[in-house]
Amino acid sequence: KLTNAPGFLNWLTNLKDSIKELFRPDGMFFENMGIKYLGPVDGHDVKQLEAVLKNAKELNRAVLIHVKTKKGKGYEPAEKAPDKFHGVNPFDPATGKPKRAASDVSYSGLFGGALTDAAKTDPKIVAITAAMTDNVGLESFAKAYPSRFFDVGIAEQHAVSFAAGLACGGYHPYVAIFSSFLQRAYDQIVHDVCMQDLPVTLCVDRAGIVGRDGETHQGVFDTAFLSSIPNMTIMAPKDAEELSAMIRYSAGYLRPLAIRYPRGTVWRYDRDPAPIEYGKAEVLKEGEQVTILAFGSAVREGVLAEEILAGYGIRATLINMRFIKPWDQETVKRYMGQTELFAVMEDGVITGGACEHIASWLLQNGYTGKILFSGVPDVFVPQGNIPELKEMYEMDGRSTAERIRDLLGGK
Repeated sequence: KLTNAPGFLNWLTNLKDSIKELFRPDGMFFENMGIKYLGPVDGHDVKQLEAVLKNAKELNRAVLIHVKTKKGKGYEPAEKAPDKFHGVNPFDPATGKPKRAASDVSYSGLFGGALTDAAKTDPKIVAITAAMTDNVGLESFAKAYPSRFFDVGIAEQHAVSFAAGLACGGYHPYVAIFSSFLQRAYDQIVHDVCMQDLPVTLCVDRAGIVGRDGETHQGVFDTAFLSSIPNMTIMAPKDAEELSAMIRYSAGYLRPLAIRYPRGTVWRYDRDPAPIEYGKAEVLKEGEQVTILAFGSAVREGVLAEEILAGYGIRATLINMRFIKPWDQETVKRYMGQTELFAVMEDGVITGGACEHIASWLLQNGYTGKILFSGVPDVFVPQGNIPELKEMYEMDGRSTAERIRDLLGGK
């Protein structure tokens, strides 16, 4: 006969929980919050995974399923180098090696090399990544300066706060993060970096439309959310040489700075860039009827647009803006009285981006001509290759030229 049944049942319950916590400590953490924990489950065992999912579906409560997988499972090259298969270009299935020619340099690789060179003469430069060493081009820096390189794991918020702490200690941190992941650290950029006006350089990789990684990875929002923050400066190189020049320039700029550059193989303009001056643009071509203000990778499309317009007999001024914030108001003002149309080209969202900022300023300063926007509309950009997506949103050079011609009455 049980004289203290409730006490005995509590003892059994506690014993059961103690045993579960011994063998499944992760599970008890969630169980204590009222969440049913199932796992860990072998994510490569399809039958087991299906059974657990069916079980979870029948439970009328919150469920957390803990699934363990190995990246690249079943494909030896990916198992040996999982980081290199995070996002892939065409490769040889037999070897896993990329088909891209060794001579093709990516913007990420160019950035990494330029930063490694800058670090040779500046011992205060340190590099930080969030589990993307190879993808952001920092493998050479990590090998050259292992004590000045930090991989904080998949924790972009911590990467930025950590950078702020290092900056407080007298270092000059460079934080390399994909544009689509940088939004995770918006709060840290505002409070930890910009509010304290610290010398942290954000290296915004994969900025703009990135193509086949899909809508979750399109790097189109950084311009809009970074330009809203006081003390932040934003630069965007038009080509390979200018990215290297901006990295060299950034070494001496000891305030919050973001440098955004696109995904893929570098492009090179047909002449060397003019020296970089803070907040100053670079005039590439002079014309009378149209003024094209192009930012970063959009300059390449601007060059094509200018050439097509010239074939129509329309002379256009083409300006490489270089700085998204602060942008060169003085240079733009010079063309207000002589141009029939301003075309603003950017590789990012129009809403809150450079297009809207410049249009607002032009109207406030009495401009009465036409204004054309070339940028991402208010949508989530789907998966697709970059040229097709730019054509879809009329961001490519040919579409922009045709739109300009139409606005000028088909001149």
